[in-house]
Amino acid sequence: MKRNAFALTVALAMIATACTQGPTTTPSPSPSGTTTTSPAPAMTLPMVASGFGQLPSIPLITDTPAYVGPSTPHSLTGVDMTDALRSWMSDPAILDAIERHGFVVLPTDPADPSGIRLFWHIYEQVSYDQGTVYVTTDVGYHYWHLLFDKVLRALEQDVFLPKLRTLAAGMLSGAQAQEQGLRGSALGTDAARVLGLMQVEAAL
Repeated sequence: MKRNAFALTVALAMIATACTQGPTTTPSPSPSGTTTTSPAPAMTLPMVASGFGQLPSIPLITDTPAYVGPSTPHSLTGVDMTDALRSWMSDPAILDAIERHGFVVLPTDPADPSGIRLFWHIYEQVSYDQGTVYVTTDVGYHYWHLLFDKVLRALEQDVFLPKLRTLAAGMLSGAQAQEQGLRGSALGTDAARVLGLMQVEAAL
């Protein structure tokens, strides 16, 4: 019984291999005597049926045709707010800025450890409060700047700084050899001055 099962497994594996490989064909020789092969098919990425972040294009006022949607609201009447946001809106100055400009910037107390300092702090708080999150363009530009700053800082520390130290050490070694070779000559003073500058550079 085990022998029959093993033989059946081997047969199925051979059939599956033949099906996946497909029939083999021998290419006909080209006039030059070389064998030509067809290029491999380009790799295709899997398609996702559901969409994410698909926002309709909204024309601006200066576009043609111009924006014909509803005007910018200038009242918070009927707007649902969380309890924390409603407490902020109790300040007449904050409420006036929101209704007039559509946004407001609130300073935080640096001495308060629970103060909001970055955008994601606000989004995290709103998410936990079951509120609605709107990602605006200023947030995108802000985090693009943070990403650029992180990449630049990593390049300076991990790539540029070691290369700069190697360059400074090599220039110092060359200046020392040059000063010793020109000592007592007409260029001895200049060589000593260059050596002093390279010593300062290597120390920095």
